[in-house]
Amino acid sequence: MDMRRAHRFKINQEVTVTRVGAPGNSQPARLANFSASGAALILGREVQPGAALRIKCGRTMLFGTVMHCTAAGKEFSVGVELEEALYESSPTAARSRPQPQRESRRAKVVNE
Repeated sequence: MDMRRAHRFKINQEVTVTRVGAPGNSQPARLANFSASGAALILGREVQPGAALRIKCGRTMLFGTVMHCTAAGKEFSVGVELEEALYESSPTAARSRPQPQRESRRAKVVNE
């Protein structure tokens, strides 16, 4: 039985994952599914539980914590508890506004 708090949506989206605090350590990944509270990533290397991640998906930035990492053949299935999402609604918004402040468990839309 699935004990998740929110419905998961299946997706197969290419994303870029960076461990917070290690900006030169970005890696490509696939976002396999997501919900309001969590996501499943497929990565090429292991990530330790407890690691804070930034997930860039188009003009959306997700922040979360690794809950588990399981080997799946040559890849790793990573469960992430999402804590925050930042959305950019227009290309000029990012250039004209200061960096948005992080707010835990709330989505922020940057509008012009």
